[in-house]
Amino acid sequence: MDEPSLPGTPTEFARLWLRVAFPKAWASLGAILVVLGVASLYVSTNHRDWSERLSDLGWQLALGVFLLVFVFRTFVAPYEIYRSLKIDRDRLHAVVDTKRKNQAVAERLLALYQSGTHDVANMTVDPHYAEDRLKFGKHAHDWLTSLRSEMLACECLPQELSAVTDFSAADIPDPASLGYLYPGNPVIALEKAQFAMRLRALKRVINSYSEYNVL
Repeated sequence: MDEPSLPGTPTEFARLWLRVAFPKAWASLGAILVVLGVASLYVSTNHRDWSERLSDLGWQLALGVFLLVFVFRTFVAPYEIYRSLKIDRDRLHAVVDTKRKNQAVAERLLALYQSGTHDVANMTVDPHYAEDRLKFGKHAHDWLTSLRSEMLACECLPQELSAVTDFSAADIPDPASLGYLYPGNPVIALEKAQFAMRLRALKRVINSYSEYNVL
């Protein structure tokens, strides 16, 4: 949405002023001419002695109404111009503010995405050591807790939060298809695959907020 354009010179403003003021004044002239035409037809039919008087006053009355409305519209037009520009500018500012807010949300979630990728997803886990599995589980849990708190603080939609945090067993693909092969310890492979799914879902949420498609 472009910034509302303001008249750059007094001449441009005068033209805008006339464009706002003149049409309604001209419309009022048309309305009064219609009324006078109907009245003239009625008078000429039923009161012939008034017809000449009405024809003399007709153009004067029409011109007078036109001038009165035009003068009134001339005084009102600047306010209407201001109100129209203000509405357009307020609408533009609302759009810009929303984009800025969404971009800020995307940047906050991006930081968590990067930490999840580097500190958790790429964490080396030896399937033969229970300590490694517990360590990975703790890191993943702490990251998910931080993510949930951050998304709530950013006022993300409930469905966006659910898309990242809620998974059923049916939603998790075969860990081997994601490259997670841990012979003898399928639990680690499943947890790794589950975390990868969370990152994918978070990536979609981030891109929905960012105007620049950061991921």
